Amino acid sequence: MSGEEILKEDKNIVVPGEVVERDPKKAGENTKVTERGVVSTRLGVIQKVGRKISIIPYSGPYRPRDGDLVIGVVVGYAPNGWFVDIGAGVKAFLPATERFKGKFDPRIHDLKEAFKLGDVLAAKILVAERLGAPLLTLRGNKNLGKMSTNWFIKVPVVKIARIIGKKGSMLRILEKGTNSRVMVGQNGVLAIEGTYEAYVKIKKAVNLISEKTFLKGLTEQVSKLIAGEENA
Repeated sequence: MSGEEILKEDKNIVVPGEVVERDPKKAGENTKVTERGVVSTRLGVIQKVGRKISIIPYSGPYRPRDGDLVIGVVVGYAPNGWFVDIGAGVKAFLPATERFKGKFDPRIHDLKEAFKLGDVLAAKILVAERLGAPLLTLRGNKNLGKMSTNWFIKVPVVKIARIIGKKGSMLRILEKGTNSRVMVGQNGVLAIEGTYEAYVKIKKAVNLISEKTFLKGLTEQVSKLIAGEENA
C-alpha cells in the first residue's frame, strides 16, 4: 500500500501510531519506521511531499468560542464521555449524554462502541471555557456527529473567513465547481464530501487562497482553477 493509495482509498487524517506507508524509504516529517511500517507520530493530516509521506500536525493556535462549529478527532475516554482534539491546545469534552439523547447508563451503553479512537466528529462548542476544557454538543444541527467523509484539509485558522468568502461566495464556488459539499470547521479543518478528484481540486484552490489571500482578482483565479483552465 502506497501513501497515494492511502490518500485515495482510506483516509487522510491519522492518529499517532497509525500506519501511513509500507515503504520505510518514504518516511517523512512526524513519522517513524516500525516493524508494522511507517507510522504517524502526531495527530494530523497526511501530505505527500515529493516521494515522502509527512504529517501536518493537527494542533494549532485555535481559540475556541461559544457556538463555533469544529471538526475534531476522538483521542480519549472519560467515565462519562469522550475527549476530542480540536486543535486548541487543550482537549475538548463531549458528554455521553450528547450521544445517548440525554440518558447515559454505563451499565448499558458502551462509549468505545459509540465513538472509537480516531473517529472524526463535527460538533459545536457549547461552552468555550468550562473547567479549562471546551464543552461540545451534537445538538442543533443534523450534520453534527461522526463524519463519514474521509477527505480533510487543514488550513490556518486565520484563512477560514477568506475561504468562506463574503456571504459564502468563495465556498459556493468550491462546492458548485466540484459538485461536492464542504463543511468548514472554525478550528481550521475542512471536510470534503465528494470524489477524490473533487478533494484534490478543492485542496489546490484552498492552497491558492491561503497563499494569495489579499491578491486582487483572487476569486476569478479560484474560479478558473476549479474550472480546470490552464492559466489558473
